[in-house]
Amino acid sequence: MFRTGVWYDWAYTDRYQIPSNIITHVDTPLGNFHEHFITQSYQPFAEYEWRLTPRLVVTAGIKAADYNMALNQYQDGKTVGCLGGIATTYPSTAGIWAGAPACNGGVAFVTHRINYYNWLPTLTARYRVWKQWSVYGQFAEGSVIPVSAVFDTTGGNVLSPPKPPSQDLSDRFGGATQALDPGCWTLTTCISRTATNPIPIRLPSNPCLSRPALPIRRA
Repeated sequence: MFRTGVWYDWAYTDRYQIPSNIITHVDTPLGNFHEHFITQSYQPFAEYEWRLTPRLVVTAGIKAADYNMALNQYQDGKTVGCLGGIATTYPSTAGIWAGAPACNGGVAFVTHRINYYNWLPTLTARYRVWKQWSVYGQFAEGSVIPVSAVFDTTGGNVLSPPKPPSQDLSDRFGGATQALDPGCWTLTTCISRTATNPIPIRLPSNPCLSRPALPIRRA
């Protein structure tokens, strides 16, 4: 059986931190940081399922993980600074803002764009021992992209591009039993590890919170 599809995600974030006087409730005109960024994720995948025997099923697949990030960083008092301007303070005649940090000149914001891309293969084998018990093994790769903080440099001057997303090979083995609900399976045993954390971790048993957890066809 051949399956294919695509996952698309669009996320907008507005992050800022503005100190405020707890007595007067007046905000500092120049915050500690302020950034807008849009992250888009495209993840097309394809996989094929082989039924080698009535009890043994092997599934192999691959996914392309593509992440795009567009980031605007605004003038601030602690992270990127005045972006070409001169750091100063408000004069004593500025009333409630007297002495507060300020920027003289510079651009309002700088823009960064970055794209991360990975191919992520996976291979799974599942064997039905009895009607209500199966065992499985899985090898898969995942990726983690750098956080937006890689652009947090003085003046917004990123001298070298961020490192590509890290990839991690993981393997997992376990068993599952069928609950009273024929569409619900309980994970009874699971041993999981990754290349960066090679020590096997035994995951605790979990109730049927999602369905189906391990769809298993009857012979």
